[in-house]
Amino acid sequence: MKTRVLGVVGSVMVAMMASASAQVVSPQDEANPDRWRFALAPYFWAPSVKVDAKVHGVDIEDRVPFSEIWDDLQFGGMLKGEARTGRFGILTDVFYVSLKDKSDVTTPGGIPLFNTDAKLYLWVAELDGSYEVARWGEGKEQGSLDVLAGGRYWNVEHKLDASVPITGGSRSFDGTLDWIDAIVGTRLNLDVTENLHLIAQGDIGGFDIGTSAKLDWCAQAYLGWKFSELFSAWAGWKYLFVDYSQNSGNDMKVTFSGPAVGVAFSF
Repeated sequence: MKTRVLGVVGSVMVAMMASASAQVVSPQDEANPDRWRFALAPYFWAPSVKVDAKVHGVDIEDRVPFSEIWDDLQFGGMLKGEARTGRFGILTDVFYVSLKDKSDVTTPGGIPLFNTDAKLYLWVAELDGSYEVARWGEGKEQGSLDVLAGGRYWNVEHKLDASVPITGGSRSFDGTLDWIDAIVGTRLNLDVTENLHLIAQGDIGGFDIGTSAKLDWCAQAYLGWKFSELFSAWAGWKYLFVDYSQNSGNDMKVTFSGPAVGVAFSF
């Protein structure tokens, strides 16, 4: 059913509430290494979602393929950004989706019992500072290693409207979960040829500090092709996991995993 995405993820959120980055700027400019350089990279990520949760002592586990998420998708926006001067850089990665589904439940005879209208909104926004700690190679074949530190913001909002046509009654439920996880990580940048480059990045965070998640980690790798000084395209895979819990004993583990493609504009 289409309602699996909203029903599984949304019901976990409501119950709990009731109680990458690709390198899109070349690391250095030999002519003027200290000038600021910028890049924007809109992209498309198609993850499947796995949910493993315990809410009020009830275990909930399900895996939702991207094809079902696509059926419920109302809007999605994904953008990476980077600013760099010398060895220092600032990275951002913003992911937003809104899902919506309407369902009607009837008797075997076709008599309407109740109708539901569910909506789910998800923001995941990351902001990091980076520093280049190593560089090797010369000319067309070279590489570098950056260390990263920053934060990842999570915001999940769920709304559910239910009505009973026979009685005319209706009821609404809504709530929001949000938190910030401190993260640290590394990024490898490798120029395979003059135009082909590899980017691999990993980070880990959360650490159950304050209201943050117990564990939050991301791994992503991409191959990019540089068409010109201003334009490049890339494709790869992104994996994102979060383990979030509350003092009440409710616990939620969510995994996003799937391919990603994008383009980058440098200036």
